Amino acid sequence: GKSTLIKIINGLLKADSGKVNLFGYSKMNAIVRERTAMMLQDNFRLRNLTVYEAIRLVQSHYAHPLPYNELIELGELENLQKKEVNQLSGGELRRFNFVLAMVGDPQLIFLDEPTPSMDSLSRQIFWEQITLLKMKGKTIFITSHYLDELESVTNRILILSKGQIAFDGNLQELRNQFGAVSVSFVSDLTSDVFKQLPSVLSLEELDHRYNIKTQETINLLAELYPYLNHIKHIE
Repeated sequence: GKSTLIKIINGLLKADSGKVNLFGYSKMNAIVRERTAMMLQDNFRLRNLTVYEAIRLVQSHYAHPLPYNELIELGELENLQKKEVNQLSGGELRRFNFVLAMVGDPQLIFLDEPTPSMDSLSRQIFWEQITLLKMKGKTIFITSHYLDELESVTNRILILSKGQIAFDGNLQELRNQFGAVSVSFVSDLTSDVFKQLPSVLSLEELDHRYNIKTQETINLLAELYPYLNHIKHIE
């Protein structure tokens, strides 16, 4: 439902129920469009145009677009300006689409799964650019399956599950709520020995194979230390 939500917010799909408000407006209009931008999962292709021609074309639709050279630098497209858009690789095309979204210098930017198809270097450059945009006061709404990519840039995380917001908070709160680690091992000791350990959140046992959930892995290992002679195959 993440992509559907972005499309509803931006007026591309009609909601079955509920309301959307952007910048105080309940409907998408010219004022809101001037302040917002969107990069969808599906790449936008302008066939038979070079990167240079495509960016210039999109610039012509804005009263005050970002300068061309700034856009090229933003997407690391310096060496691709003469290349036709339909000849770009997957990663290059994602960076190109990001640049098109930024042409109007928006205040609110929607990025739907922006990094698939990017190689590791392109991803690094992309997230560096996102950090710079944040420093300029931009608000960026990102959907992603890759929580590890968002760690260094996100201020707020929402998890959507079955059409409902299952979590709304920062990364540390998410870890505190859902960040349990499983520690498993085989032992001939009874479960009562392990249940009383302070760092144990929950414990399961089947045929002397124990599975313990904890949010304090290091503390749990220290608590298990006196029983190591009775523990094997720890994971």
